[in-house]
Amino acid sequence: MYALAMSVDGCLEEIVSLHDVIESLGHLERYSAQIALAVARLNTTGAWADDGALTMASWLRHHARLSHRDASRLVRHARFLGSFDHVAAGAVTGVLSAGQVTALQAAVSKPTAELFEERQQDVIETITNLNAADSATVCLKRPGIRGGSISWKRGLS
Repeated sequence: MYALAMSVDGCLEEIVSLHDVIESLGHLERYSAQIALAVARLNTTGAWADDGALTMASWLRHHARLSHRDASRLVRHARFLGSFDHVAAGAVTGVLSAGQVTALQAAVSKPTAELFEERQQDVIETITNLNAADSATVCLKRPGIRGGSISWKRGLS
């Protein structure tokens, strides 16, 4: 059995080293972000209803053979990336890992979404060089993401 990775020119290559694994995961995460953004865009068009689907998630379950859980997760992820341009750009370029995007998504709530929209670039700069676990800790404790001090939310502290 061979593990294959996509090379820069689009050809498949064998994954033979730990570096190849990391590089392949980076490609996978960036491509997954692109797919999520496409899902976000197509979800807003309602094209999924053309063949009788009630939601984008149900369309994905039927046509992409995703589980209910995976389809719902993809649609939530798509909506999140579609709502925050800087996060989407970071995910597509690899500046943010999938784990960091997940940490941001878990930390941003409806009440804090507008404030996060204003401060997302600052938050991204804060977590860019952190691993996923440390990014999650920062996101959950960082005022302005999880409903903390109003002074940070407005950039005054």
